Amino acid sequence: VVGWNNHKGISPFSLLSRSYVNAESLEELEEDDQFASDFEVALLFLRSQVARRDATPLVHAAAQTPSCPRTLLLILMKFFPEHALQYDHEGKTPLLHAATIHFLEEPSTWDQENDGYRNVEAEEEFASITELTEAVELEPSYKRLEEHLTKDPTSNLLLLMLRWNTHAARFADKDGQLPLAHALQHNKTWGDGVQYLVWAAPRLLETRDKVSHFYPFQLAATGNCDLDTIYHLIRSFPQSVALGLRQG
Repeated sequence: VVGWNNHKGISPFSLLSRSYVNAESLEELEEDDQFASDFEVALLFLRSQVARRDATPLVHAAAQTPSCPRTLLLILMKFFPEHALQYDHEGKTPLLHAATIHFLEEPSTWDQENDGYRNVEAEEEFASITELTEAVELEPSYKRLEEHLTKDPTSNLLLLMLRWNTHAARFADKDGQLPLAHALQHNKTWGDGVQYLVWAAPRLLETRDKVSHFYPFQLAATGNCDLDTIYHLIRSFPQSVALGLRQG
């Protein structure tokens, strides 16, 4: 029930105190009694949502848990940057997990009388992801993505992950499937974040999926059939249509 949410998107996970977001370092997080207590409870909730608790790195656990508060995910990304390109027991990176879920968005307004008590004031000064990490050095072909990385991307989980480590877009799972393929197979649309995966690694549009042997536009057509997504994938690499017909 930890991850169950009501009609407004509020789950028991949402009601936990988040004083830990004000910790400047992992050492402070562990040494301050209030920070440490709230963080331990949050991790207890988080680990209850994954099957193999001891074998799943914390960022991976957060990235695959739809009800995980965004602030907890951000603080874990801040203190464990090495997890970005690390594989877990499933052979996935955090971005690969994020590509398969639809993250719960907490309501923009919080009514403590109806929604439950939460110390929102403790989170008001929490840094955005732009302040958490330094700007990523991007290759010239990433110019369109760079325009988005300079903004606060916390409204989109995939952009959040790419802001953390752009190179994760090119890391495939144990079967050779890339985050773009996972996103399309799980009905992500161009607006949901497919655009950011494409802009982060544009050459992947030329690559067939290792499992289905489809090009990205074909994966989109067999999955969610969102015309806008299919159109943008073809427009981004029109040669894929000819290649798909020739090799199909």
